[in-house]
Amino acid sequence: VELLYFKGENVKEYNHLTWKTATEIDNEGFYMERSIDGKTFEILDFVKGAGNSLETQKYELRDYKIQAGNTYYYRLKQMDFDGRFEYSEIVAISLEDEKNLKISIAPNPANTTTLISYDLVEHSNITIQLLDINGRVIRLLEYGTQQRKGTHYLPLDVKALERGLYFVLIESRDKRVMKKLTVM
Repeated sequence: VELLYFKGENVKEYNHLTWKTATEIDNEGFYMERSIDGKTFEILDFVKGAGNSLETQKYELRDYKIQAGNTYYYRLKQMDFDGRFEYSEIVAISLEDEKNLKISIAPNPANTTTLISYDLVEHSNITIQLLDINGRVIRLLEYGTQQRKGTHYLPLDVKALERGLYFVLIESRDKRVMKKLTVM
């Protein structure tokens, strides 16, 4: 199966996941897997594949079991009829609770340095991590640091990172917000 794209976005009351294949050979279908920590995934649903196709195929799935303030991680497990499988890249959808934690990254994409800015509505202990596409911690930028209410800035040097997609995860008490970072 040649996957052209796999993407997701929040549409108010659900997360909308879409993907498209260029060709399919012996494709039984796709297990949509979901995680709340980016590491432990559970099966959300199964979408039947086209089997064999030389034409593009579009697929979609809606996840209504979501809550504001959380980040959800999704991946496809593409299954062949013979039991072989392959995972897609991970897609993260952050449902920001604007009252608690708001972050931005600029410039993004970045090739030398970027600036992470975040707003806290109350004094909080903050942990900031840089994750790779598979959810593994690449760098621990802050760990349990007590910070005051207000806007904070954290420069991030990305020169030593390989080109690709990363995630910046900021945790404050019971809130987790994630943003994509592209390194060029």
